[in-house]
Amino acid sequence: MNTAQRASPGDTDAAAQALLHEYITGRRSPRNYLDRPVDRATLLSLVEAARRAASAANMQPCNFIVASKQDERAWERMFQSWAGGAALLMVVVATMKVMTPKQEEFTLPTSQYDTGLAMGNLTVQAMALGLMLRNMAGIDRERIREVYAIPPTYEPICGVALGWPAPPDSLPESRRDFELEAQERRPLNSFVFGDSWGQPAPFL
Repeated sequence: MNTAQRASPGDTDAAAQALLHEYITGRRSPRNYLDRPVDRATLLSLVEAARRAASAANMQPCNFIVASKQDERAWERMFQSWAGGAALLMVVVATMKVMTPKQEEFTLPTSQYDTGLAMGNLTVQAMALGLMLRNMAGIDRERIREVYAIPPTYEPICGVALGWPAPPDSLPESRRDFELEAQERRPLNSFVFGDSWGQPAPFL
């Protein structure tokens, strides 16, 4: 796995950088994938990893719609231009509201947070197996809701292209540089606070 540090942390010292796991420093969002399918056991391990994520009151609000490139009909229904040769396309859907035992509608306040935790688990499992994925916010949510008959108490969050990453040099040169450039990150003191909002935490 390519574990080269792609972020530009700047304000994190070398000792802290050395403690980061290779799945953190090596994660990227590839735009091109090998023409290689993802087998059933591997796919099941990904959704199982997501299922095991923590969630408030164990509500498990993360849902997936999955299309394999090997299933022509499913692929055509979901295909987006950003697929980049990926073996799988997914739509991540969050459960936003549930019915209580008294048949009252209850909004899950941490639904999208918990869905993100599930995707974090899936991402780690994917990387452990040599896969990578690209999360995409630019999806047509209303079309997805219509095509897949998603009920109004659920919300499509993002699309995901997943597969076996191709070498960056397989991309056109104009896109290759963008793929390899360091990803800038916010300074720690801009989001890690202590005594009051906007006041950097003392350990920084």
